[in-house]
Amino acid sequence: MSRLVKWIIGLQFLLTVSLSAQELSLRVLEEFLNDPSLQGADVSMAFLDAKNGEAILTHQPNSLLVPASSHKLLVSSTILNRLGADFRYRTYLEYTGTLSEQGVLNGNLIIRGSGDPSLGTGIFSALSLEAFTDLLLTMVKREGIKSITGGIYVDDNFFSGSPVSDTWERSDVGNYYGAGVWGFNIHNNLYYLDLLKKPRGQRPGIKGTRPSLDGLSFSNKLKCAGPYSGDNAYIYGGPDVWDKEIKGSIPSGNGVFTIKGSMPNPPFFYAKYFEQKLKAEGILAAQGAMVLNFYIPLDKRLPVFTHFSPPLSELVKHANLESDNMYCETFLKTLGTLNGGKGSREEGIAYLKKSWLDWGLQSDPQIFDGSGLSRSNRLSSIILAKVLQNTLGSDDGDLFYSTLPKSGTSGTLGKIFKNSPEQMNLSAKTGSMRSVRSLTGVFETKSGKKVVFSIIINRYNGSGYDMWKKMESFLTELYHQS
Repeated sequence: MSRLVKWIIGLQFLLTVSLSAQELSLRVLEEFLNDPSLQGADVSMAFLDAKNGEAILTHQPNSLLVPASSHKLLVSSTILNRLGADFRYRTYLEYTGTLSEQGVLNGNLIIRGSGDPSLGTGIFSALSLEAFTDLLLTMVKREGIKSITGGIYVDDNFFSGSPVSDTWERSDVGNYYGAGVWGFNIHNNLYYLDLLKKPRGQRPGIKGTRPSLDGLSFSNKLKCAGPYSGDNAYIYGGPDVWDKEIKGSIPSGNGVFTIKGSMPNPPFFYAKYFEQKLKAEGILAAQGAMVLNFYIPLDKRLPVFTHFSPPLSELVKHANLESDNMYCETFLKTLGTLNGGKGSREEGIAYLKKSWLDWGLQSDPQIFDGSGLSRSNRLSSIILAKVLQNTLGSDDGDLFYSTLPKSGTSGTLGKIFKNSPEQMNLSAKTGSMRSVRSLTGVFETKSGKKVVFSIIINRYNGSGYDMWKKMESFLTELYHQS
């Protein structure tokens, strides 16, 4: 047999293997799409070669669907690309006027934010609320300030526009995951509400909030359901509403059950909180504490201390692993401050789209926030897959990859996808809301090829948990047939 004939036979074999693998992939896809849970559903999928971005397998890749939290990858990848892993948010302690030798500040004490989402959270290397406050108190006393003739102000003017998106649902904005974003954020802009469990059918009692928020009240319409019913309580009330309403149910029984709510006006809360801490140290402000609502030029302020957030790499990791809405909303508004912007949500969205055009991605998605909480968002799987493929191929690609949840082990993906093969190295961002499931990430085929993918499913039938298991089986089957 000649070398030419052997070469032709070998080539035919390779082509057969390649075509068979493609047919198997198409068969697996067809079987998945024919599942009864997807009858009448909207599905968009894109599987790309991680190296060159070429499409491997697609289904309606350009369909614009509700992405839920897969949306977060757009914002977290863009801000890491633009500001770099070592970027840190800054919070400033300043004063105006003059400080006498006796320690009398004839002016105002100011705490100025630049949007740090980790302030007072204790996440990664960030200080807790108490530790951050103690640090500021130490700096005030080190400066020699013993009394203040003016006021204590929190300056949250770094961002502009509404703290929450107008497109968010009313049932979201009172809960911790619907916390808004200010130029000064603190304690994840949330509070813990401790409830006293009662027998089934009775109304639980309200023990109080942590931290304590003076002026916050609740109209309690909760009921105690079965002892294993879980958290089905919802807090209603926008970012400036101090009279909240609680509906739904918590488990029955004895003891305390805790839910989380979005803090109304965090800058105002912290101004009052810090005032009380100063009072406890004998440092009084004659004009009290409030949010700064008038203009004081920066060159009229004297610096006392600058606090730095953890590096952006840690903040992005938290945002992606824990699917933290507030962090990604902060990232979006931070992008809105670049190129001379005022930090509005709209400027951040415009910056996002411009960044994609710079990367050569032609698209016109509908975007209303940075977290994916808005059901008005519309993205396609090809947009998400292309953005992720571009990010993983950038200088920060390995770093960004490390921020993605890992199947069965970390983040939101650690709670599901526990049965996918370990060798698959599945890392992805989940997205879930009512009738929406999405997954955007990267995995390796049996042959070692890296595949970037995005799956968005809207209006499926059945439970969300069942849909996750079907998606896990689908990806696992693709892995085995690759």
